[in-house]
Amino acid sequence: MMQKVRFVVNDNAEFCHHHARPILGTIHHQEEPFREKLISALEFSAELPRSERREGTRIRAGVKAQDVNAVLRQNMSLVFGEDILFEVKERDGYWEWGQKKEGFDFAVIDHLNNLMRLRNTCFGSKQLYNGDKIWEKTLADHELYRGLVQKNVGRIADLKVGEDGAIPHPHNLPVLGEIQFGNHALRGVDMFRLMRAHRTSQIGLIAYVAPTGNLEEHLSSGIVTFDVMKDFLQDFDKEINVPIWLIGLDFVAS
Repeated sequence: MMQKVRFVVNDNAEFCHHHARPILGTIHHQEEPFREKLISALEFSAELPRSERREGTRIRAGVKAQDVNAVLRQNMSLVFGEDILFEVKERDGYWEWGQKKEGFDFAVIDHLNNLMRLRNTCFGSKQLYNGDKIWEKTLADHELYRGLVQKNVGRIADLKVGEDGAIPHPHNLPVLGEIQFGNHALRGVDMFRLMRAHRTSQIGLIAYVAPTGNLEEHLSSGIVTFDVMKDFLQDFDKEINVPIWLIGLDFVAS
């Protein structure tokens, strides 16, 4: 049986860590403030399969994390289009994405920026030994990148091997994202990966989505929640030097 719900982000369910607030104010997507764009992607109506949550002998209504994840990703794709990627992993200077459950849950990136970084990694001054194979596979897997190469964006075809091309939009830094409904122990794993990526790559911001309120009550116990994550960031304020925009996601019956 299905239930209709509306996902919402309450005003008191946002927290900015380590300079995330001023950084967030400078980020835009297609001339729209990124904060409003992502919230619009998170606030929508959907149908979810009804489930049961068991706590000892007590049984009450619940939802499955994988079902929530599926509708969230679907709506985020509708709002951001091809600019949002899922299962994103940092490689040697560029970002790749696919079906493997590794890396970050999502990222909003500038494809022209990423394409030139990929090209420089494969054929530039510090090229990889198997760069030609990586380049060919990426173009084979992604029609968008094949089209950009065919249009000779950034004059890629005119560049020589061993020569680095200029990054088209160097200030359009990617926003990495996590949607975390798993066990609370994963918060430490998440922070380690986020700090590593922030240290080794140019990243604009981390958007971290965790459940709160009614949604939290419908999911499993012992999971990462907005309050758990907020306390964690405050407890390790000096150690976690990554700009993180923490978002509490709730839902109501509609």
